[in-house]
Amino acid sequence: MIEGTAKEFKNVPVVLVNLSQSLAVSGDAVEIDFSVEGNLLDIEKVSPANFNVFADCAFITEPGIYEVPVQIDAPGNLTITSQSFSVFVLNVVKSEQEEEIPIEEPEPEKKSTSSVLKFRFCHKGLHDFWCWLRYSKSFSV
Repeated sequence: MIEGTAKEFKNVPVVLVNLSQSLAVSGDAVEIDFSVEGNLLDIEKVSPANFNVFADCAFITEPGIYEVPVQIDAPGNLTITSQSFSVFVLNVVKSEQEEEIPIEEPEPEKKSTSSVLKFRFCHKGLHDFWCWLRYSKSFSV
């Protein structure tokens, strides 16, 4: 094993975690450069996807300008030897998500059934006309 082998990664995106859904970030995405050191076999296998590069925004509760620390978790026996910055400035604004607007359902219309249907329900010989009159007054379904 060869110790002290290094590798540099450039323009790796910093993932913002734990930012409230009521807030958003204004500005460009944050990217960082960093170097790692470890044994040759480990260094040859890693890519930026093997690192957890993030900024925990849980402490941000309202819009404003914040200094946020960057954290980089390296896999295995690799060590972060340098990074282009350890803190960055984040402009946090209120989210422009659409607010939920309650939808009011219209009141159901009172429908009167057709006289033909009413006639069918009441079809009893001489009572046809009486049944039709009885059920033709604002009969709701």
